[in-house]
Amino acid sequence: MAVNDETFRLVLAGMEVPIASQYTVSSGIFDVPAAWSMNIGMSGQIRKLLEYFPGFTPFELYVDDTRVQLGELDSHELVGTSGTEVKVSGRDDLKWLADVRIDNDRTFSEKTFLDLTKTALGEVNLGDREIKTDNYANRKAITGKSQVTPPPTSEEVQTEAGGTANAERVVYKTLKAEVGTTWWDFLTTQYKRAGLFLWSAADGGFVLSRPDGGQEPIYRIHRRRGARPGDVTVLGHPSYKVDVRTRYSEILVLGRYGGGKDGRGRVIGRAIDDEIVALLNPNEADRADGGKRKKPFVVHDKHVATIEQANFLAKRRLAETRRQSFTLDYKVAGHTTDALSGNKRLIWQPDTVVFVEDEELGINEPMYITNCKYSRTPQTNTVISVIRPSYLVFAEEDFDRVPPVPKPAVRKGTFWRPEWVEDPRVGNLKVLKWRDVDGKLKDAQSDDTLFLTARPGTAVVPQE
Repeated sequence: MAVNDETFRLVLAGMEVPIASQYTVSSGIFDVPAAWSMNIGMSGQIRKLLEYFPGFTPFELYVDDTRVQLGELDSHELVGTSGTEVKVSGRDDLKWLADVRIDNDRTFSEKTFLDLTKTALGEVNLGDREIKTDNYANRKAITGKSQVTPPPTSEEVQTEAGGTANAERVVYKTLKAEVGTTWWDFLTTQYKRAGLFLWSAADGGFVLSRPDGGQEPIYRIHRRRGARPGDVTVLGHPSYKVDVRTRYSEILVLGRYGGGKDGRGRVIGRAIDDEIVALLNPNEADRADGGKRKKPFVVHDKHVATIEQANFLAKRRLAETRRQSFTLDYKVAGHTTDALSGNKRLIWQPDTVVFVEDEELGINEPMYITNCKYSRTPQTNTVISVIRPSYLVFAEEDFDRVPPVPKPAVRKGTFWRPEWVEDPRVGNLKVLKWRDVDGKLKDAQSDDTLFLTARPGTAVVPQE
């Protein structure tokens, strides 16, 4: 792909418009729907453009011959001192989920994440679009890379909780979509519980999956003293910021389970941020169990019913605080770059991995691309937003399957009864342990799941 072919081309209702004098196109996993704007030189043609291409006109965006985005026009605006240019803007088709509000209360029973997504898309007349549960095909089509990391096998999905397993998992037994809520807000509230994201694919379908930070890098950014042949041209200094104001040494998630005659119990999930623990406790001897000096953050979630759910939500919140506190953007020339291996030109694209070598910042590691902002002002450039793959922790456990409550057992052995006691690890909060018929408190085992998920007042035999 030649450098001159790197500009974005706009096709409206099947007709290509004149070359844009300037444009901005955004694409990202965490920034949905994708949006763009272009200034088009239309001297003497303003009336025709407004007549032929009104709002909601279908658009397609290409880099050379590769389609990278499609959707509908949103607006027209006269720009320039002479009024000879029109600024047109649009968003991809997920805008319909963001714009349309639920017109009556809806209840969903035993639905998977994929079911909910299909239902919502059907409500906004997008029910005929294909939904993929991995981004492999879309990533391959846009970057032009024939060797991008393939999706995991079915066995890997089971062991690593891949996208397909999560998309087809039951959310809750009953969900309620409240009137006045946008379909997008309703869906994303549920997606957060499994670390799922929904974004548009270049073929007109959608991807419901989890960002994949475990891919092999397919391109490289060099930033060092003295450019060498093959280095990516980094324009100016990167935008770099680390802010610990929104970081915490540990996240505690409090939930409850049970009800009725057995009463309500509490479950506690915990995730420790080792980076912040180390900063707060320079002496390594003070870092045990979350550190001597702490900065905790407590979350109460009424939907949490098991320790698995609580631990997952704590990990997810910890990853969110890491992403919110970290900014690293590189502005590079053009919209394409050389492949890490070979001479093929690749289009910069979110949900891919780039190897960053930055001597000034001391970075020498793979980084996950979350967002790309392509511009022509008037030279073409791309702002690439990256984060560490370790900041992409979204889900690990099969947290949606609520374990059954142990039933009273009658067999040989010592019977125990549950009791809430204070846990020194989490201040004055309490955890469930067991006391035998003689009043002796059972020692805590390495696996606290049994203790934290059983209902108070239930007579059971503890597992040995």
